Amino acid sequence: MSQELDVFDAELVDDGIAVRPPPAGRRPRYLVTQHTMLGPGELPPLADQRPGWTDADIRLSAEDR
Repeated sequence: MSQELDVFDAELVDDGIAVRPPPAGRRPRYLVTQHTMLGPGELPPLADQRPGWTDADIRLSAEDR
């Protein structure tokens, strides 16, 4: 006889604590493009942070051409 189990990923919280979103002016702005790759649980980069790459990383040098 096989038994089917349902697995839930959950967190217990105190009923007295209300979860409120941050004020409208303070919400983070994320930078997501067609090239954005994320791992499990990873958030996209913030728009005001510098990207992990520069233009020099995607340009071909004269030697490479």
